[in-house]
Amino acid sequence: MAKVVAEMDAGRLVGQPVAVTCFLRGAAEVFPHRWRNGVLLLDGRTLTWRPSLRRQNRAIRLPSRLDVEQVREVRGTEGYLIQAVLFRIVVCQATSGRVEPDVPIPDVPLVLRAILAVRRDQGTSAPAVLGARLLTLVDTGISAGVPAAETVAEINRQADSAITDGVGVSALDPQAYQLAQIELLAAQIPALRRLADSSGDARVTRYADVLSAMYEKLEGDLAGDDPQAGPSPAFLSPLNELIEIRRELGIPDQ
Repeated sequence: MAKVVAEMDAGRLVGQPVAVTCFLRGAAEVFPHRWRNGVLLLDGRTLTWRPSLRRQNRAIRLPSRLDVEQVREVRGTEGYLIQAVLFRIVVCQATSGRVEPDVPIPDVPLVLRAILAVRRDQGTSAPAVLGARLLTLVDTGISAGVPAAETVAEINRQADSAITDGVGVSALDPQAYQLAQIELLAAQIPALRRLADSSGDARVTRYADVLSAMYEKLEGDLAGDDPQAGPSPAFLSPLNELIEIRRELGIPDQ
């Protein structure tokens, strides 16, 4: 799967999407309101679902902004149509309402990565908006002569608030939460790099380096072959260093 993810990130799946078996239902009129079997086409730029029956062979483009709430098991009467031991339901929210692709367990990480890739490409995710806001914050602080430590503290505060204000995931679901953490880290790193280059503060550089390492590890975990695995111990280990840098910068412990 790691090879497919790399091709997706490089844009090489455009025109040659990967097809994943997928039951689908959704709240909007365009989606089937009951589970319908088909395939989900993933190219890193769009998410398109196509029903398996020829007489209903109308492709449906999923919204570019999908907030992943949870990855859950098939429950109750859903098991009459879908094999609970083989599939997981990726529960998403869009502006038009709930969208629920139900895919084979081994394909869950790939679908999560595809959702993330589309959100990045379209700039529709809350963290993408946060990233643009943080870059503006840094530029304003540099122009006004705000100490680098104060700007880092504000970057940290806005990123923390984004977890509850705009990410739209359940912290109780490891995979959905992991997806959100990837986006939030990606939102902070460019702003911290710009601040480090401008200020020359080694502490800010170290802070950005640690976040970058955490980001790379999370992406690697999500591209792994175990769809149930959460963050690895190698992701958790830099947290102590991050806490120490925050203290050096005078950022209060949470």
